[in-house]
Amino acid sequence: MFGNSERRVSVADPLGSSPWVAEHERAYPGTAARRACVVLWLDPRLGRSGECGSASPFFFVIRRNSRSTYDEAGRPVMTRRRTVVFGAISQTVSDVTVTGSDGPRRPAISRRGRSFIAVFAGHVPVSQLTLNFVLSDGRTLSYTGRRELNLAPPPRR
Repeated sequence: MFGNSERRVSVADPLGSSPWVAEHERAYPGTAARRACVVLWLDPRLGRSGECGSASPFFFVIRRNSRSTYDEAGRPVMTRRRTVVFGAISQTVSDVTVTGSDGPRRPAISRRGRSFIAVFAGHVPVSQLTLNFVLSDGRTLSYTGRRELNLAPPPRR
């Protein structure tokens, strides 16, 4: 349903809906070697959206998304919002944490492509989220209240 399992990572929905999925897309011919694209599956019936960025050493995006359920006729019905943190890290990043008002969380990270995702209830404001990236040389890079970092335009197919 969602593609290669080693490139995909999922996390539980904080409000009990179906899991959220992020998937690393394969590199496209002619794109920069360090560019990564991560697709966020909102729901298989509604499609997906994604972002590309420089995974040297990482990129991230924080979005406010609504999750859909379906009525008896199969029409989507929007539910409460979530705050979704996703992106990709290079091999030079040894650890990632996302800290909100409820404390630190380690996002789920895919084995191939190293895409990551963490999902919070929608009432968690971006201004209260801190992302910490621990590099293999021991340095920690921290970002609080940023919606994105190191994004790049999507590759041409």
